[in-house]
Amino acid sequence: MRENLKPCKKCGGKPVREHWYSGGLVFAVRCDNPDRPDTCSEAFYYSRSKDPKEAIRKWNEFQGG
Repeated sequence: MRENLKPCKKCGGKPVREHWYSGGLVFAVRCDNPDRPDTCSEAFYYSRSKDPKEAIRKWNEFQGG
């Protein structure tokens, strides 16, 4: 699956997809900037989803469309 992830609107950092198990499989997108400000975490928490495509959609939505 090839997706177009928008850069982080807080710092311009490159986004990366993540997944983990927490009562089931969970997907999210986060800013990969090692010097990112704490405000970059807002998009990560917003993007969490049980569906990887939904996590990507929510990340891009948070970034402005």
